[in-house]
Amino acid sequence: MARTPSRDWEIDKVFVEKGKPGRLRRKGETLTVDWSAVSGFALREEDQGAANLLATFEQLRPADLASVLHHLSAKRRSEVAAALDDERLADVMEELPEDDQVAILATLHQERAADVLEAMDPDDAADLLSELPQAEAEQLLQLMEPDEAAPSAACSATRSTPPAG
Repeated sequence: MARTPSRDWEIDKVFVEKGKPGRLRRKGETLTVDWSAVSGFALREEDQGAANLLATFEQLRPADLASVLHHLSAKRRSEVAAALDDERLADVMEELPEDDQVAILATLHQERAADVLEAMDPDDAADLLSELPQAEAEQLLQLMEPDEAAPSAACSATRSTPPAG
């Protein structure tokens, strides 16, 4: 490891063992090489399909999947969110911090965003709508089914109205 000018530590060399083809349990040659000369430690995101992630996430509870999504890159989070069905995405979004909810909602087509909001608990949907710009929130409410939009709109209105007194 080497210290960078910003006082962080960076791996610059790796100890490796070369395997010998066809030999079992025989030690190969060992050597230390520059980190840049080694490949395969990390796969580029474009080489990893969201389908593989979804198969892994299928059995996770919404709170656990929310925790995983929170730590994914924005690109990967968007891909996973797009691949989840509306109900599952709604359950997961209810467990995410509001800034993550807003970011995911922004990546969805408006009709899909409205469908996900409909599937969410009305209080959670109202909280999320209150985090959006007023025009965007109103547009999403108009796209929602009237019986689904009414509780969210009512909750959102009470949250955005300053207390009397």
